[in-house]
Amino acid sequence: MASSFLKPFAKPAQEVGERIFKGVVGDGATQVVPELARRTKLINDLNETFAPKLGAKTRKPQRRAIAAAINNGDLEPDMADKLLRDFDDEGYEFFADAQIEKQMQGGRDSQLEGMLGDTPTQSEGPFQQINKQEAKATTVPDVNTELSEALKGGNEEQIMSTLNTEGWQGLNDEYRFLYPEEIIHNPELLEGLAARQDVQEGYFSELSKNLDERTRLQELPKGHPDLKTDSGRDTLKGVGKNIKYNDRAGKDAASLNLLTRDQDVFKVNRAPLKQALEVFNLGEKGNQLEWHHTFFGNKEGGSIFLEKVTQEPMVALNLMALLKKLDLPTSGTIGNLSLLREADHTKLHQIFRELGLEQGGDLDFADYMKAIGDAYLDGTADVNQFFRMLEVYAEEVVPLTQSKTAQFDNLPFAQSGIADELKNYASIPDKKTKRKIVSKKSTNKKMVQGPRKGKMKSSPKAKTIASIPGVMYKGSGKDPAVNELLKKLKKDGAGSLDSSGMGTRWKV
Repeated sequence: MASSFLKPFAKPAQEVGERIFKGVVGDGATQVVPELARRTKLINDLNETFAPKLGAKTRKPQRRAIAAAINNGDLEPDMADKLLRDFDDEGYEFFADAQIEKQMQGGRDSQLEGMLGDTPTQSEGPFQQINKQEAKATTVPDVNTELSEALKGGNEEQIMSTLNTEGWQGLNDEYRFLYPEEIIHNPELLEGLAARQDVQEGYFSELSKNLDERTRLQELPKGHPDLKTDSGRDTLKGVGKNIKYNDRAGKDAASLNLLTRDQDVFKVNRAPLKQALEVFNLGEKGNQLEWHHTFFGNKEGGSIFLEKVTQEPMVALNLMALLKKLDLPTSGTIGNLSLLREADHTKLHQIFRELGLEQGGDLDFADYMKAIGDAYLDGTADVNQFFRMLEVYAEEVVPLTQSKTAQFDNLPFAQSGIADELKNYASIPDKKTKRKIVSKKSTNKKMVQGPRKGKMKSSPKAKTIASIPGVMYKGSGKDPAVNELLKKLKKDGAGSLDSSGMGTRWKV
Protein backbone atom coordinates (compact mmCIF):
# COMPACT_ATOMS: atom_id res chain seq x y z
CA MET A 1 0.00 0.00 0.00
CA ALA A 2 2.76 2.43 0.95
CA SER A 3 4.73 1.84 -2.23
CA SER A 4 1.74 2.45 -4.56
CA PHE A 5 0.80 5.56 -2.60
CA LEU A 6 4.28 7.02 -2.87
CA LYS A 7 5.11 5.94 -6.42
CA PRO A 8 3.98 9.20 -8.12
CA PHE A 9 6.53 11.19 -6.09
CA ALA A 10 9.67 9.34 -7.15
CA LYS A 11 10.39 11.54 -10.18
CA PRO A 12 9.94 14.93 -8.44
CA ALA A 13 12.35 13.78 -5.72
CA GLN A 14 15.02 12.98 -8.30
CA GLU A 15 14.51 16.27 -10.11
CA VAL A 16 14.63 18.30 -6.92
CA GLY A 17 17.76 16.47 -5.80
CA GLU A 18 19.56 17.28 -9.04
CA ARG A 19 18.54 20.94 -8.89
CA ILE A 20 19.61 21.30 -5.26
CA PHE A 21 23.02 19.88 -6.06
CA LYS A 22 23.22 22.27 -8.98
CA GLY A 23 22.45 25.14 -6.65
CA VAL A 24 24.94 23.95 -4.04
CA VAL A 25 27.99 23.02 -6.04
CA GLY A 26 27.35 24.30 -9.58
CA ASP A 27 26.28 27.31 -11.61
CA GLY A 28 29.49 29.13 -10.77
CA ALA A 29 28.84 28.94 -7.02
CA THR A 30 31.66 28.25 -4.59
CA GLN A 31 32.58 24.61 -4.41
CA VAL A 32 31.25 24.32 -0.92
CA VAL A 33 31.70 20.65 -0.24
CA PRO A 34 33.76 19.26 -3.13
CA GLU A 35 33.23 15.63 -2.11
CA LEU A 36 29.58 15.97 -1.10
CA ALA A 37 28.08 15.28 -4.49
CA ARG A 38 30.50 12.39 -5.08
CA ARG A 39 29.77 10.78 -1.70
CA THR A 40 26.03 11.06 -2.19
CA LYS A 41 26.23 9.57 -5.69
CA LEU A 42 28.31 6.65 -4.41
CA ILE A 43 25.81 5.98 -1.61
CA ASN A 44 22.88 6.05 -4.02
CA ASP A 45 24.64 3.88 -6.64
CA LEU A 46 25.70 1.26 -4.08
CA ASN A 47 22.26 1.12 -2.53
CA GLU A 48 20.46 0.85 -5.86
CA THR A 49 22.88 -1.80 -7.13
CA PHE A 50 23.13 -4.07 -4.09
CA ALA A 51 20.34 -3.06 -1.69
CA PRO A 52 17.42 -1.55 -3.63
CA LYS A 53 14.19 -0.63 -1.86
CA LEU A 54 11.99 -3.74 -1.73
CA GLY A 55 9.53 -2.80 1.01
CA ALA A 56 9.82 -5.12 3.99
CA LYS A 57 12.59 -7.10 2.26
CA THR A 58 14.88 -4.08 1.87
CA ARG A 59 18.38 -4.53 3.30
CA LYS A 60 17.93 -1.50 5.52
CA PRO A 61 20.86 -2.16 7.92
CA GLN A 62 23.25 -2.62 4.99
CA ARG A 63 22.02 0.55 3.29
CA ARG A 64 22.36 2.49 6.49
CA ALA A 65 25.80 1.15 7.43
CA ILE A 66 27.31 1.79 3.99
CA ALA A 67 25.90 5.33 3.93
CA ALA A 68 27.20 6.03 7.46
CA ALA A 69 30.64 4.61 6.62
CA ILE A 70 30.98 6.80 3.52
CA ASN A 71 29.73 9.92 5.30
CA ASN A 72 31.93 9.59 8.40
CA GLY A 73 35.07 8.62 6.50
CA ASP A 74 35.30 4.94 7.52
CA LEU A 75 34.81 4.00 3.87
CA GLU A 76 36.90 6.11 1.52
CA PRO A 77 35.29 7.12 -1.80
CA ASP A 78 37.95 5.28 -3.81
CA MET A 79 37.21 2.04 -1.93
CA ALA A 80 33.47 2.60 -2.42
CA ASP A 81 34.16 3.01 -6.15
CA LYS A 82 36.05 -0.29 -6.14
CA LEU A 83 33.21 -1.99 -4.24
CA LEU A 84 30.74 -0.76 -6.84
CA ARG A 85 32.96 -1.71 -9.76
CA ASP A 86 34.51 -5.05 -8.74
CA PHE A 87 32.33 -6.71 -6.07
CA ASP A 88 29.43 -9.06 -6.63
CA ASP A 89 26.39 -9.36 -4.37
CA GLU A 90 28.05 -11.85 -2.04
CA GLY A 91 31.12 -9.65 -1.69
CA TYR A 92 28.94 -6.62 -0.98
CA GLU A 93 27.00 -8.54 1.71
CA PHE A 94 30.24 -9.55 3.45
CA PHE A 95 31.61 -6.00 3.29
CA ALA A 96 28.32 -4.39 4.42
CA ASP A 97 28.03 -6.76 7.41
CA ALA A 98 31.54 -5.79 8.46
CA GLN A 99 30.53 -2.12 8.28
CA ILE A 100 27.42 -2.79 10.38
CA GLU A 101 29.58 -4.33 13.10
CA LYS A 102 32.11 -1.50 12.88
CA GLN A 103 29.48 1.23 13.11
CA MET A 104 27.76 -0.38 16.08
CA GLN A 105 31.01 -1.08 17.95
CA GLY A 106 32.02 2.53 17.49
CA GLY A 107 28.61 3.74 18.64
CA ARG A 108 28.41 5.88 15.53
CA ASP A 109 24.96 4.90 14.33
CA SER A 110 22.40 4.21 17.03
CA GLN A 111 19.63 3.57 14.49
CA LEU A 112 21.23 0.35 13.33
CA GLU A 113 20.29 -1.44 16.53
CA GLY A 114 16.63 -0.80 15.85
CA MET A 115 16.98 -2.18 12.34
CA LEU A 116 18.62 -5.42 13.39
CA GLY A 117 15.77 -6.71 15.57
CA ASP A 118 12.85 -8.76 14.38
CA THR A 119 12.25 -8.81 10.66
CA PRO A 120 9.22 -6.63 9.91
CA THR A 121 6.14 -8.24 8.45
CA GLN A 122 5.13 -7.76 4.85
CA SER A 123 2.31 -5.44 5.89
CA GLU A 124 4.57 -2.98 7.61
CA GLY A 125 5.53 0.08 5.65
CA PRO A 126 8.57 2.32 6.04
CA PHE A 127 6.93 4.66 8.53
CA GLN A 128 6.08 1.88 10.96
CA GLN A 129 9.62 0.57 10.71
CA ILE A 130 11.09 4.01 11.32
CA ASN A 131 9.08 4.32 14.50
CA LYS A 132 10.78 1.22 15.85
CA GLN A 133 14.24 2.65 15.39
CA GLU A 134 16.06 4.28 18.23
CA ALA A 135 16.36 8.03 17.96
CA LYS A 136 19.72 9.49 17.06
CA ALA A 137 21.82 10.49 20.01
CA THR A 138 20.98 13.95 21.33
CA THR A 139 23.95 16.30 21.25
CA VAL A 140 24.46 19.60 23.07
CA PRO A 141 25.67 22.42 20.82
CA ASP A 142 28.30 24.88 21.99
CA VAL A 143 26.45 28.20 22.24
CA ASN A 144 28.30 31.38 21.30
CA THR A 145 27.70 33.85 24.17
CA GLU A 146 30.46 36.33 23.29
CA LEU A 147 28.08 39.20 22.54
CA SER A 148 26.16 38.63 25.75
CA GLU A 149 29.38 38.68 27.77
CA ALA A 150 30.67 41.77 25.95
CA LEU A 151 27.45 43.68 26.66
CA LYS A 152 27.78 42.96 30.36
CA GLY A 153 31.20 44.65 30.26
CA GLY A 154 29.89 47.60 28.28
CA ASN A 155 33.10 48.02 26.25
CA GLU A 156 32.11 49.30 22.79
CA GLU A 157 35.33 48.08 21.16
CA GLN A 158 34.80 44.57 22.52
CA ILE A 159 31.15 44.62 21.45
CA MET A 160 32.14 45.62 17.93
CA SER A 161 34.67 42.78 17.78
CA THR A 162 31.84 40.28 18.41
CA LEU A 163 29.95 41.78 15.45
CA ASN A 164 32.78 42.39 12.97
CA THR A 165 33.71 38.71 12.73
CA GLU A 166 35.30 36.53 10.06
CA GLY A 167 31.90 35.24 8.95
CA TRP A 168 30.54 38.78 8.53
CA GLN A 169 33.64 39.85 6.61
CA GLY A 170 33.17 36.94 4.23
CA LEU A 171 29.58 37.84 3.33
CA ASN A 172 28.88 38.97 -0.21
CA ASP A 173 27.19 42.35 -0.62
CA GLU A 174 23.98 40.68 -1.81
CA TYR A 175 23.58 39.11 1.63
CA ARG A 176 24.58 42.17 3.66
CA PHE A 177 21.19 43.47 4.70
CA LEU A 178 22.35 44.85 8.07
CA TYR A 179 25.78 46.15 9.14
CA PRO A 180 27.65 46.09 12.48
CA GLU A 181 27.77 49.91 12.49
CA GLU A 182 23.96 49.96 12.43
CA ILE A 183 23.48 47.31 15.09
CA ILE A 184 25.94 48.71 17.65
CA HIS A 185 23.85 51.89 17.74
CA ASN A 186 20.57 49.98 17.97
CA PRO A 187 20.32 49.00 21.67
CA GLU A 188 17.03 47.17 21.27
CA LEU A 189 18.26 44.82 18.55
CA LEU A 190 21.71 44.48 20.15
CA GLU A 191 20.18 43.43 23.45
CA GLY A 192 17.81 41.10 21.62
CA LEU A 193 20.75 39.31 19.97
CA ALA A 194 22.49 38.98 23.34
CA ALA A 195 19.35 37.76 25.12
CA ARG A 196 18.89 35.22 22.32
CA GLN A 197 22.30 33.75 23.20
CA ASP A 198 21.38 33.60 26.89
CA VAL A 199 18.06 31.86 26.19
CA GLN A 200 19.78 29.20 24.09
CA GLU A 201 22.48 28.74 26.70
CA GLY A 202 19.81 28.25 29.36
CA TYR A 203 17.94 25.55 27.45
CA PHE A 204 21.06 23.69 26.30
CA SER A 205 22.62 23.86 29.76
CA GLU A 206 19.52 22.13 31.15
CA LEU A 207 19.72 19.65 28.29
CA SER A 208 23.29 18.75 29.26
CA LYS A 209 22.32 18.26 32.92
CA ASN A 210 19.43 15.99 31.98
CA LEU A 211 21.57 13.93 29.62
CA ASP A 212 24.04 13.37 32.47
CA GLU A 213 21.18 12.46 34.79
CA ARG A 214 19.79 9.98 32.26
CA THR A 215 23.19 8.31 31.99
CA ARG A 216 23.37 8.06 35.80
CA LEU A 217 19.88 6.58 36.10
CA GLN A 218 20.49 4.08 33.29
CA GLU A 219 23.47 2.68 35.18
CA LEU A 220 21.49 2.05 38.38
CA PRO A 221 20.33 -1.51 39.22
CA LYS A 222 16.68 -2.42 38.83
CA GLY A 223 14.66 -1.44 41.88
CA HIS A 224 16.96 1.39 42.96
CA PRO A 225 14.97 4.05 44.85
CA ASP A 226 16.23 6.83 42.54
CA LEU A 227 14.33 5.25 39.66
CA LYS A 228 11.02 6.29 41.24
CA THR A 229 9.85 9.60 42.68
CA ASP A 230 8.19 9.76 46.10
CA SER A 231 4.84 9.63 44.30
CA GLY A 232 5.89 6.53 42.33
CA ARG A 233 6.59 8.18 38.96
CA ASP A 234 9.28 6.82 36.64
CA THR A 235 12.21 9.26 36.99
CA LEU A 236 13.95 7.96 33.86
CA LYS A 237 10.84 8.64 31.82
CA GLY A 238 10.58 12.13 33.32
CA VAL A 239 14.20 12.91 32.46
CA GLY A 240 13.54 11.71 28.91
CA LYS A 241 10.69 14.23 28.60
CA ASN A 242 12.95 17.00 29.92
CA ILE A 243 15.60 16.10 27.33
CA LYS A 244 13.08 16.27 24.52
CA TYR A 245 11.69 19.60 25.77
CA ASN A 246 15.03 21.36 26.26
CA ASP A 247 16.43 20.09 22.96
CA ARG A 248 13.38 21.35 21.08
CA ALA A 249 13.19 24.62 23.03
CA GLY A 250 16.86 25.39 22.40
CA LYS A 251 16.55 24.80 18.66
CA ASP A 252 13.36 26.86 18.47
CA ALA A 253 15.07 29.71 20.35
CA ALA A 254 17.98 29.56 17.91
CA SER A 255 15.75 29.82 14.84
CA LEU A 256 13.32 32.45 16.20
CA ASN A 257 13.51 35.40 13.80
CA LEU A 258 14.13 38.65 15.67
CA LEU A 259 13.25 40.68 12.57
CA THR A 260 9.67 39.44 12.28
CA ARG A 261 6.61 39.92 14.44
CA ASP A 262 5.39 36.38 14.03
CA GLN A 263 4.30 35.13 17.43
CA ASP A 264 6.09 32.16 19.06
CA VAL A 265 3.29 29.85 20.25
CA PHE A 266 4.50 26.23 20.08
CA LYS A 267 5.06 25.92 23.81
CA VAL A 268 1.95 27.85 24.88
CA ASN A 269 -0.40 26.20 27.37
CA ARG A 270 -2.83 24.59 24.95
CA ALA A 271 -5.67 23.96 27.43
CA PRO A 272 -7.07 27.54 27.18
CA LEU A 273 -7.00 27.26 23.39
CA LYS A 274 -9.36 24.30 23.58
CA GLN A 275 -11.73 26.43 25.62
CA ALA A 276 -11.56 29.52 23.42
CA LEU A 277 -11.27 28.04 19.92
CA GLU A 278 -13.02 24.78 19.16
CA VAL A 279 -10.63 24.05 16.30
CA PHE A 280 -7.90 23.49 18.91
CA ASN A 281 -9.98 20.98 20.84
CA LEU A 282 -8.04 18.27 19.09
CA GLY A 283 -10.44 15.38 19.28
CA GLU A 284 -10.22 11.78 20.37
CA LYS A 285 -6.93 9.92 20.60
CA GLY A 286 -6.20 8.10 17.37
CA ASN A 287 -7.95 10.72 15.24
CA GLN A 288 -6.62 13.93 16.70
CA LEU A 289 -5.57 17.15 15.05
CA GLU A 290 -1.82 17.64 15.37
CA TRP A 291 0.47 20.67 15.18
CA HIS A 292 2.58 20.55 12.02
CA HIS A 293 5.68 22.65 11.21
CA THR A 294 4.83 23.98 7.78
CA PHE A 295 8.12 25.37 6.41
CA PHE A 296 10.90 24.34 8.78
CA GLY A 297 10.80 21.55 11.32
CA ASN A 298 12.41 22.03 14.72
CA LYS A 299 15.58 20.20 13.65
CA GLU A 300 15.81 21.95 10.28
CA GLY A 301 15.25 25.43 11.70
CA GLY A 302 17.80 24.90 14.45
CA SER A 303 20.37 23.60 11.97
CA ILE A 304 20.44 26.96 10.19
CA PHE A 305 21.60 28.85 13.27
CA LEU A 306 23.57 26.35 15.36
CA GLU A 307 26.65 25.95 13.16
CA LYS A 308 29.72 27.70 14.56
CA VAL A 309 29.79 30.41 11.87
CA THR A 310 26.01 30.95 11.77
CA GLN A 311 26.05 31.67 15.52
CA GLU A 312 28.10 34.80 14.83
CA PRO A 313 25.61 37.62 15.53
CA MET A 314 25.87 39.44 12.19
CA VAL A 315 25.73 36.19 10.20
CA ALA A 316 22.67 35.07 12.20
CA LEU A 317 20.98 38.45 11.85
CA ASN A 318 21.48 38.59 8.09
CA LEU A 319 20.22 35.01 7.76
CA MET A 320 17.09 36.22 9.57
CA ALA A 321 16.85 39.13 7.12
CA LEU A 322 17.06 36.73 4.16
CA LEU A 323 14.40 34.44 5.68
CA LYS A 324 12.17 37.48 6.10
CA LYS A 325 12.81 38.48 2.50
CA LEU A 326 11.96 34.96 1.32
CA ASP A 327 8.86 34.94 3.57
CA LEU A 328 9.95 31.72 5.29
CA PRO A 329 8.76 31.52 8.91
CA THR A 330 10.83 29.53 11.39
CA SER A 331 10.63 28.19 14.95
CA GLY A 332 7.30 27.46 16.67
CA THR A 333 5.63 30.60 15.31
CA ILE A 334 2.10 31.09 14.04
CA GLY A 335 3.36 31.42 10.46
CA ASN A 336 5.26 28.13 10.64
CA LEU A 337 2.45 26.00 12.10
CA SER A 338 -0.68 24.36 10.76
CA LEU A 339 -3.19 21.73 11.89
CA LEU A 340 -3.46 18.31 10.27
CA ARG A 341 -5.45 15.22 11.17
CA GLU A 342 -3.27 12.56 12.82
CA ALA A 343 -3.55 10.04 9.99
CA ASP A 344 -2.87 12.70 7.35
CA HIS A 345 0.06 14.03 9.34
CA THR A 346 1.58 10.56 9.42
CA LYS A 347 1.07 10.12 5.67
CA LEU A 348 2.59 13.53 4.93
CA HIS A 349 5.78 12.80 6.83
CA GLN A 350 5.88 9.39 5.22
CA ILE A 351 5.90 11.16 1.85
CA PHE A 352 8.65 13.52 3.03
CA ARG A 353 10.78 10.60 4.19
CA GLU A 354 10.27 8.75 0.92
CA LEU A 355 11.31 11.91 -0.94
CA GLY A 356 14.49 12.00 1.16
CA LEU A 357 13.59 15.25 2.96
CA GLU A 358 13.79 13.78 6.49
CA GLN A 359 15.53 11.14 8.60
CA GLY A 360 18.92 11.60 6.99
CA GLY A 361 17.61 11.26 3.42
CA ASP A 362 19.46 12.60 0.41
CA LEU A 363 17.60 15.93 0.64
CA ASP A 364 17.65 16.32 4.45
CA PHE A 365 18.13 20.07 4.90
CA ALA A 366 19.72 19.78 8.35
CA ASP A 367 22.38 17.46 6.95
CA TYR A 368 23.19 20.01 4.24
CA MET A 369 23.58 22.75 6.86
CA LYS A 370 25.92 20.57 8.92
CA ALA A 371 27.93 19.56 5.84
CA ILE A 372 28.39 23.20 4.88
CA GLY A 373 29.23 24.14 8.49
CA ASP A 374 31.85 21.38 8.75
CA ALA A 375 33.31 22.32 5.39
CA TYR A 376 33.52 25.97 6.44
CA LEU A 377 35.60 24.98 9.46
CA ASP A 378 37.85 22.92 7.16
CA GLY A 379 38.39 25.96 4.97
CA THR A 380 36.60 24.41 1.97
CA ALA A 381 33.29 26.24 2.32
CA ASP A 382 32.10 29.81 1.94
CA VAL A 383 29.74 31.45 4.46
CA ASN A 384 27.64 32.70 1.54
CA GLN A 385 26.68 29.10 0.82
CA PHE A 386 24.35 29.05 3.82
CA PHE A 387 22.46 31.93 2.22
CA ARG A 388 22.46 30.33 -1.21
CA MET A 389 21.13 27.11 0.29
CA LEU A 390 18.19 28.98 1.82
CA GLU A 391 17.41 30.49 -1.58
CA VAL A 392 17.54 27.05 -3.20
CA TYR A 393 15.33 25.67 -0.44
CA ALA A 394 12.76 28.42 -1.06
CA GLU A 395 12.93 27.91 -4.84
CA GLU A 396 12.91 24.12 -5.00
CA VAL A 397 11.87 22.45 -1.76
CA VAL A 398 9.13 24.69 -0.35
CA PRO A 399 6.90 24.44 -3.46
CA LEU A 400 7.32 20.66 -3.35
CA THR A 401 6.43 20.31 0.34
CA GLN A 402 3.55 22.79 -0.01
CA SER A 403 2.08 20.84 -2.90
CA LYS A 404 2.18 17.62 -0.85
CA THR A 405 0.66 19.34 2.20
CA ALA A 406 -2.14 20.76 0.05
CA GLN A 407 -3.26 17.18 -0.72
CA PHE A 408 -4.53 16.94 2.85
CA ASP A 409 -7.09 19.02 4.71
CA ASN A 410 -5.07 21.50 6.76
CA LEU A 411 -5.56 24.77 8.60
CA PRO A 412 -2.70 27.30 8.80
CA PHE A 413 -2.51 28.84 12.26
CA ALA A 414 -2.63 32.30 10.69
CA GLN A 415 -6.22 31.50 9.64
CA SER A 416 -7.32 29.92 12.92
CA GLY A 417 -7.97 32.97 15.11
CA ILE A 418 -5.11 32.04 17.48
CA ALA A 419 -3.32 35.40 17.09
CA ASP A 420 -6.28 37.33 18.48
CA GLU A 421 -6.79 34.82 21.26
CA LEU A 422 -3.14 34.99 22.37
CA LYS A 423 -2.52 38.70 21.78
CA ASN A 424 -1.29 39.08 25.36
CA TYR A 425 0.80 35.91 25.32
CA ALA A 426 4.58 36.09 25.04
CA SER A 427 6.96 33.13 25.08
CA ILE A 428 10.19 33.14 27.08
CA PRO A 429 12.26 33.96 23.95
CA ASP A 430 9.73 36.68 23.02
CA LYS A 431 10.01 38.27 26.47
CA LYS A 432 13.77 38.05 26.90
CA THR A 433 14.62 39.27 23.41
CA LYS A 434 11.85 41.90 23.66
CA ARG A 435 10.43 40.84 20.30
CA LYS A 436 7.47 42.95 19.30
CA ILE A 437 4.57 40.85 18.12
CA VAL A 438 1.45 41.87 16.25
CA SER A 439 -1.97 40.28 16.38
CA LYS A 440 -2.99 39.30 12.87
CA LYS A 441 -6.68 38.85 12.16
CA SER A 442 -7.59 35.74 10.28
CA THR A 443 -8.66 36.11 6.67
CA ASN A 444 -9.70 32.60 5.75
CA LYS A 445 -12.05 30.61 7.93
CA LYS A 446 -11.35 27.26 6.27
CA MET A 447 -12.43 24.32 8.37
CA VAL A 448 -10.41 21.27 9.07
CA GLN A 449 -12.56 18.22 8.49
CA GLY A 450 -11.33 16.60 11.64
CA PRO A 451 -12.81 14.27 14.24
CA ARG A 452 -16.05 16.23 14.46
CA LYS A 453 -16.54 16.08 10.67
CA GLY A 454 -16.55 19.77 9.89
CA LYS A 455 -18.48 20.91 12.97
CA MET A 456 -15.45 22.68 14.44
CA LYS A 457 -15.44 26.46 14.57
CA SER A 458 -12.31 28.41 13.72
CA SER A 459 -13.72 31.70 15.07
CA PRO A 460 -17.11 33.50 15.28
CA LYS A 461 -18.52 35.01 12.11
CA ALA A 462 -17.88 38.69 11.57
CA LYS A 463 -20.61 40.95 12.91
CA THR A 464 -20.39 43.13 9.82
CA ILE A 465 -22.17 40.60 7.61
CA ALA A 466 -25.74 41.82 6.94
CA SER A 467 -28.52 39.32 7.56
CA ILE A 468 -29.92 39.62 4.04
CA PRO A 469 -30.05 36.39 1.99
CA GLY A 470 -27.58 36.62 -0.88
CA VAL A 471 -26.09 39.93 0.34
CA MET A 472 -22.84 40.50 2.22
CA TYR A 473 -22.21 43.99 3.54
CA LYS A 474 -18.94 44.99 5.24
CA GLY A 475 -19.31 48.73 5.69
CA SER A 476 -19.85 51.25 8.45
CA GLY A 477 -23.62 51.50 7.95
CA LYS A 478 -23.42 55.32 7.98
CA ASP A 479 -24.00 56.09 4.30
CA PRO A 480 -27.72 56.99 3.75
CA ALA A 481 -27.71 55.93 0.07
CA VAL A 482 -26.20 52.55 0.93
CA ASN A 483 -28.71 52.06 3.71
CA GLU A 484 -31.60 52.76 1.32
CA LEU A 485 -30.17 50.19 -1.08
CA LEU A 486 -29.90 47.62 1.71
CA LYS A 487 -33.51 48.25 2.71
CA LYS A 488 -34.67 47.57 -0.85
CA LEU A 489 -32.57 44.41 -1.09
CA LYS A 490 -33.92 43.19 2.24
CA LYS A 491 -37.51 43.86 1.19
CA ASP A 492 -37.44 42.58 -2.40
CA GLY A 493 -34.49 40.16 -2.31
CA ALA A 494 -31.07 40.21 -3.93
CA GLY A 495 -32.49 39.23 -7.30
CA SER A 496 -34.65 42.36 -7.50
CA LEU A 497 -31.76 44.42 -8.83
CA ASP A 498 -30.12 41.66 -10.83
CA SER A 499 -30.41 42.49 -14.50
CA SER A 500 -26.75 42.33 -15.39
CA GLY A 501 -26.09 38.62 -15.28
CA MET A 502 -23.81 39.03 -12.23
CA GLY A 503 -25.57 36.37 -10.23
CA THR A 504 -27.52 36.57 -7.00
CA ARG A 505 -24.80 37.64 -4.57
CA TRP A 506 -24.04 41.30 -4.01
CA LYS A 507 -21.03 42.85 -2.25
CA VAL A 508 -21.61 46.44 -1.15
